[in-house]
Amino acid sequence: MSKTKFFKISLIYFITLALFVGLRIFFRLNFFGKIPEVYQDVISTGLIQLGLMFLLPLLLYNVFFKQKSKQTFEDLGFKKISLKAVVISVLIGLIAFVLNIAVSSFFNGIIHALGFRSGSSGQTSGAEPKFFMFLLEVVLVAILPAFCEEFMHRGILLRGMSRSVGVKLALIFSSLLFGLTHLNITQFFYATILGLLIGFVSIVGKSIVPAMIIHFINNFLNVYLSYAELKGWPMGNFYNAINSFIQNHNALLVILVIVLVLALLVFLLFNLIMQLLRISSFESFKNVLTKIKTSINPKIVDYNNNSEGGEIEYLSDVTPIIMENIPTHKNMLDVFLNDVNPNREKLVFKDKIIFYAIILLGVLVTVSTFIWGVI
Repeated sequence: MSKTKFFKISLIYFITLALFVGLRIFFRLNFFGKIPEVYQDVISTGLIQLGLMFLLPLLLYNVFFKQKSKQTFEDLGFKKISLKAVVISVLIGLIAFVLNIAVSSFFNGIIHALGFRSGSSGQTSGAEPKFFMFLLEVVLVAILPAFCEEFMHRGILLRGMSRSVGVKLALIFSSLLFGLTHLNITQFFYATILGLLIGFVSIVGKSIVPAMIIHFINNFLNVYLSYAELKGWPMGNFYNAINSFIQNHNALLVILVIVLVLALLVFLLFNLIMQLLRISSFESFKNVLTKIKTSINPKIVDYNNNSEGGEIEYLSDVTPIIMENIPTHKNMLDVFLNDVNPNREKLVFKDKIIFYAIILLGVLVTVSTFIWGVI
């Protein structure tokens, strides 16, 4: 077996994806036909999210890299963020949800024009859903995926592969696999683009927590709006209002409004990401200073007390250390993404073969859903 980190992470993901596809087929064949649907949902989601997206990858990662879970969580970006960063992540999640509607509508229009016809889904019973079912669906659809899927994609894939192939390629790979792992042609396009956004924010925020928050907000709003429409909750007419506006106004006006709204949302999104970058960069700089302070004579680093000329000596000692860690790459995107690791792995074909197998399996299943429907 190859010893490269890229190969080991690819193997972890391949095992997970293969078992995931097997479970989806197993439940699709209705082996639990006599069990109420709600219990089937709980069982399948528990196995897929907690079992395949979290516990199994965590175990394999610990075994392959011979480390404890605490170190794994640190490696994968489980880092506390400030309250301001939480608020910014929530706002990004709200914007991402609206942008997702536009992206999914666009791509769904294309595949339907090509002949795709999706089966019915969602609430089929005429009875008013109970509040307990809403809470259960929030757990199954929003909370568990936000933690478990992010652990796998923005944790193991993005952060794990970034040390092998660089941040940019790791971002693309993790986003593509995030889209393919939905095993659904209707979700592939917007899930991939959402994965790019979430991954980018995770990199900028230097933590996996913003990614989890954005993922939760997106899935929670989907669940909430579906129940709000049935139960008459606030914003329950959200989708109907959008459809009514599109159908009852001039096409040029509709296009103009959509373009202006999307432009405004992208502008707000950019500013929120830049604010998050400032917060994370300031926290990182403080951490750098803390590490430097612990490695230098305390009398020198006590720059709040100038009785011994501490500030001058502190700056003269610290400056070379800080400058030494500032990248000199001409590519500013590399600097922005912190994609400046000089110790990337040199990969050969045998290191990449499992990754190619993952792509092939994901593409085959996703394309099959275009032909035969969702598995």
